[in-house]
Amino acid sequence: MNPIGHQHAAVVDYLTEWSFRAGRREKLVRIQHPILLPDSASAPEPDVVWAVRKRYTAHPLAADVLLLIEVADTTLHLDLGEKAALYAEAGIPEYWVVDIESRRLLVHRQPAGGEYLDVRSFAGDDGVTPLSDPKALLKGNDLFSML
Repeated sequence: MNPIGHQHAAVVDYLTEWSFRAGRREKLVRIQHPILLPDSASAPEPDVVWAVRKRYTAHPLAADVLLLIEVADTTLHLDLGEKAALYAEAGIPEYWVVDIESRRLLVHRQPAGGEYLDVRSFAGDDGVTPLSDPKALLKGNDLFSML
């Protein structure tokens, strides 16, 4: 894999800070660490994962994931295609893709049959909150403010 670029790193840094402000006691925040998917030889390393807070003796399973976020600068096609299908098939309830080039956040919910039935785009001053934490508001303008 190629090293991540400055914009990708800046967005991951912002999401890390936002995740911890959102209440780290209630969830485990993991940054670029593997998760285990059922029926798959794959162990992806998403940019940000919110998982159920508990003691793990191995990497969290898909069933432990509350929110999964990928940041896409050069990988948008992969993140919206292969990865979205993989995460939906695993039953990850909420998958966000940060599209750096278009300055938008694509929110995927309701996984069923290898796809997400609800996909919405947020940009500008639009705000979105994770299903697992309705108090954790994320606005597009804030997310992209450092780019």
